[in-house]
Amino acid sequence: MLTKNKSQQNPLMDRIGDWNPQLLREIKGRLKVRNIAIATAISALFQIMFYFVYEAALPIAEGGYYSSKYCLNYSANNPYALCTQDPSGNLLINWQLWWLDIFICMSIIAIFVLIVAGIYLLVADLSKEKNHGTLDFIRMSPQTATKILIGKILGVPILVYLAVILALPLHLWAGLSAGIPLILILAFYGVVIASCAFFYSAGLLLGLVNLGIGGFKIWLGSISVFLFLWLTTTCLMSDFDNYGWGIPFDWLALFHPGVALFYLVDATSLNSETIRYLNIEYLEELRWYGQSWWLNPWTGIGFLLFNYGACTYWIWQGVTRSFDNPISTVFSKKQSYFICGMLSLVIVGFIVHNEGIESLLEYNFLFLKLLLVALFLGLIAAISPQRQTLQDWARYRHQNSNRKSLIVDLIWGEKSPSTLAIAINVLIAVIAILPAIILAPLGDYKTAVFSGLILLASTILIFASIAQLMLFMKNPKRAILASATLVSLTLIPLIVFSIFYPYLANAPHLFLFTIMPMIGTQYVTGTTIIALLLGQWLAIAVLNLQITRQLKKAGESETKALLSR
Repeated sequence: MLTKNKSQQNPLMDRIGDWNPQLLREIKGRLKVRNIAIATAISALFQIMFYFVYEAALPIAEGGYYSSKYCLNYSANNPYALCTQDPSGNLLINWQLWWLDIFICMSIIAIFVLIVAGIYLLVADLSKEKNHGTLDFIRMSPQTATKILIGKILGVPILVYLAVILALPLHLWAGLSAGIPLILILAFYGVVIASCAFFYSAGLLLGLVNLGIGGFKIWLGSISVFLFLWLTTTCLMSDFDNYGWGIPFDWLALFHPGVALFYLVDATSLNSETIRYLNIEYLEELRWYGQSWWLNPWTGIGFLLFNYGACTYWIWQGVTRSFDNPISTVFSKKQSYFICGMLSLVIVGFIVHNEGIESLLEYNFLFLKLLLVALFLGLIAAISPQRQTLQDWARYRHQNSNRKSLIVDLIWGEKSPSTLAIAINVLIAVIAILPAIILAPLGDYKTAVFSGLILLASTILIFASIAQLMLFMKNPKRAILASATLVSLTLIPLIVFSIFYPYLANAPHLFLFTIMPMIGTQYVTGTTIIALLLGQWLAIAVLNLQITRQLKKAGESETKALLSR
C-alpha cells in the first residue's frame, strides 16, 4: 500500500525509472532541495549581475559625457562622438545592439559552463565509481551499456542543466529583442545540444579508459576542453583583421558551437561596422573542397550537426566497448580503418588551393600533417593491446601457427599486435592525401610535400612499433611510459629545434628527424631522403623483430606453464 501511494505521488519519477533506472539513480542522488536551491540562486544571481553590468555600460547624460558604442549615432570612424538626444533630452540608444551583446555574451558563457563543467562532473563521477567499486556492479546490471551511459550524461550534470535552463528566458528575450528570428535561436540551441553530446561522449571515454594517471584525468579533460574553447572563442570573437581562414585547423574550430552565432548575428538588421565581430563575410574563406558551405545558414548549421553527429557516433563505439570490456582496446582495427579514412578525407577538404600562393599552400599541408600526427597518436593508443592480451594471443598463435590466418589476424584481430593495422591506416591516409598533393598548385614545393609525407608515414610506424613494444613490458606503468615516450619523441625535438633555430638556420635538414620533415625536404637531395627512408625502414624492421621475439617467447612460456598443470 505504501508503494502504491509513493507511485501515485511520483508518477514522473516512476516513468523515468521504467525508461532508464540509471537516470533515476542520478536524479535521486543529485536533485536534493539544498542542491536545487544553490543552483537556482547561482543562476538568478548571475542573471541579475549580468543585467546590471550591461546596464552600467549604457551612456549617461551627466557631466557632458555621453559617448558609447550603444549610441544610435555611433560610428567606428568617430567613436568618441557624443550621443544624439531626442527633443525631450533623452539619449538615443541602440537597444538592438545592447540586447545582442547580452545574448552573445550569455551564449558564450553558457557554452563554457555546459561543456567544461559537464565534462568535469562526468569524469569525476566515473572516477568515483571506479574507486568505490560500484562501476563493476553497474556493469553487471541487466541494462544495456547505452542506456546506462545515457543515464550518466542526462543525470550527472543535471544541476548544470537546471542553472542554464533557468537563464533561458532572459537569453531568449535578449535574442528576440536583438532581432534574431526564433527559428535560428532554436537551431542554435540544437547545435549546443549536439556539441554537448559530442564533448560528453569524449568525457565518458576519457573516464572509462585506464590511463594509469588516477584523478589527474579529471583535470586533464576539463582543462583541455577549457583551453580549446578559450582559444577558439578568441578567434571567433576577434575582428579578424589579423586572422585568416583557409588552413586544415579550421576543422577544429567547427567543434565550437559558437560558430552558429555567425548566422544569428547576420540575421539582425545591424550592419557589420556597428557589430565588428562574428561577421558572416569572414566565413567566405572557410571552404571545404573549395565550397563555401557556411554562407547559407541552414547548410552551415546542417554541416555542424553532421560533424558533431558523425564524430559522436564513432566516439560512442569506443565508449560502449570500454564500458562492456575494460581490458579491450578502445576501437577494433576494423573501426580504426573507417575512422582514419573518414577523418583523412574530412581534413583534406579544408586545404584551400590558394593559386599563386604556393608557399602558403605548402604550410597548409604542414598543418595537415600535424593533424595526422595527432590522429595517429590517438589511434596508436586506441588499438594497441596491453601485455596480458598479447600474452593470451601469443599462446593461441603458438598452438596454431597458420601463416595465412596470422596475416588475417594481424589485420583484423583485436588481440594481435597493432603495428600492421597502423601501417594499413597510414596507407589509407596517404591514399587520401596523395590526390590533393597531385592536384594542388604547389609548383616547386610538390616534391618536398610528397617526400615529407612519406618520411612522416615512416616516423609514425616507428612510433607505433615503439609503443607496442613498450606496452609488452612487465612494468605496471607501461601505458604511462609508452605515452610519455611518444609525447617526448613528438615534442622535444620540435621544442629544441625551435629554440635554437637561429643557430640552426644553415642546418634545416635536422627537421628530417622530427614530425615535420617537410621543413627539411626542400633543402636536401633525393639521395639523402632515400637514405633516411632506408634507415627508418631498418628501424621499423628491428623493432618489429624484437616484438616478434618477445611474443614467441611469451607464447612458449605460457604454453609450457599450461601443459605443466
